[in-house]
Amino acid sequence: ILYCGNQALTKKLKEVLSRYTEVFAAPNIRPTFDQEDLAPAADALAKMTVSLRGQQFGGLSALGQLMAGPVLPTAIATLRLVRFLSELYDPAKGVLGVEVGSHATYLAGAIGGRERLKVFRPLGNGLGMQGTLERISPADVARWVPMEVSVQEVEDYLWQKSLYPATIPATTTTLAIEQGLVREILRYAAQAFQEDYPDCAMTFEPIFAGGAALAQAGSPVQSLLMLLDGLQPTGVSTLFLDPYGLMPALGAIAAANQLLPVQILESGAFQNLGAVICPVSDAKPGTVILKARLVYEDGNEVKMEIRQGSLVPLPIRHGQTARLYLEAMRGTEIDPRRKTAGGFKIVGGLCGAVIDARGRPLSLPAEPNRRRELLLRWTQALETRRPV
Repeated sequence: ILYCGNQALTKKLKEVLSRYTEVFAAPNIRPTFDQEDLAPAADALAKMTVSLRGQQFGGLSALGQLMAGPVLPTAIATLRLVRFLSELYDPAKGVLGVEVGSHATYLAGAIGGRERLKVFRPLGNGLGMQGTLERISPADVARWVPMEVSVQEVEDYLWQKSLYPATIPATTTTLAIEQGLVREILRYAAQAFQEDYPDCAMTFEPIFAGGAALAQAGSPVQSLLMLLDGLQPTGVSTLFLDPYGLMPALGAIAAANQLLPVQILESGAFQNLGAVICPVSDAKPGTVILKARLVYEDGNEVKMEIRQGSLVPLPIRHGQTARLYLEAMRGTEIDPRRKTAGGFKIVGGLCGAVIDARGRPLSLPAEPNRRRELLLRWTQALETRRPV
């Protein structure tokens, strides 16, 4: 039991409950009526978790004695890194770290140093498949498959995956099924995260994503589309992939070496998928909602009109810098937490840069053929983008 309430009752509580179980105490999470501090309780909970894992995994306690800092759960370590980065980036936007693992999924967000963490276990695409299928319908997964496949085929494959979680997709269809599952996992987690933390709309900048399903997809475009379709961010953001699982490690080491995380972040170890602009509009599909002007460093520029319902790649190469000017039309909101008047700088990622004007929440056609055609069109729009 972890007690983090009125400190005057701590001694009495331990006397009563210690006869039945081990009792830990942490400072009051609400020391005053209008003040909340969850960090000490989160640290105490992390220590309890590591203590339990130490009883399950031999050698963990000995490993902890060799480390410069305490052993931490991956979600807590990632949260530390995200909190640190949120104080470096725009405090109004915040930073988000997300990981879809074999057994669990978590979202770790921070806005100006204020932490927000949600761990979903079991909810994964491998060992946690049984728990995932209790929350997510195979019919919802099948919606994201751009080829003809029955709901029964999707369900059979996912249950088979629960028996052999280390297997990898052998066909384009099974790959699409697994990526459809990742989309639904992200959608489920993002909705629950925002319900628990209403102040955390999906307007983070940047967003870091990890987990084998995202980091080891067939192409960067596939990773980008899974994140856009699942998280459904709004406003202006930059999406990064963590292909080497560095987020938890950097968060854990930050207490001993604060410079190392910054140096690794600047080293290119995280893959920049690209800048994404996701405006929100109630306009009818096909209506022009944005006028965009992309100005390159050499003075050349490109003008574009963005229509509601479209997914538009911008003509910018990986590593190229440009300034983007946007004119909103018909009540369109570009970013609720960032001023875009006067333009802003963007840097092209592996997928360049993308304007996602498909609307929020994202909806798919009910008719199967139209839906599959639309999914293929979105993928082809990004896969066949033309560099400058």
